[in-house]
Amino acid sequence: MAKSKLYMSNNPPPQTKKRGKRSFHFTVLPGND
Repeated sequence: MAKSKLYMSNNPPPQTKKRGKRSFHFTVLPGND
């Protein structure tokens, strides 16, 4: 949802940054859909 996207965009977790954008997309895709 938009809330999750906003929160992730404003507060990118270090785990996601270390893993790359692939993990980030995987987490946002299911939430957005």
